[in-house]
Amino acid sequence: MDIETLVVFGVPLAAFMLSLFVSFALGKAKKSKAFVRFGVLWAFVSGLLTIAMFAATGWDGLGYLAALIGVSAPLGLGTLIGGIVGWMQKDNQKYA
Repeated sequence: MDIETLVVFGVPLAAFMLSLFVSFALGKAKKSKAFVRFGVLWAFVSGLLTIAMFAATGWDGLGYLAALIGVSAPLGLGTLIGGIVGWMQKDNQKYA
């Protein structure tokens, strides 16, 4: 396996898995404030990348587009899936 293949598949997979496990843990521990902060931070970074992409001239915006597709999209998807699954598996016991 060459380095280009590792970057193309490894970086998005690592970003997806990291956000999946972090958001799963936050959802399962009922840490809704931390989960919301994680989501707001992701939205802020994605917004900055989008603004920078449209402000770039010529071919310079392709780097920002690659960051949006290769890092930001897997982060968002992993956060969504991990948060939903973690929230569904939270401890629903009623204490007397």
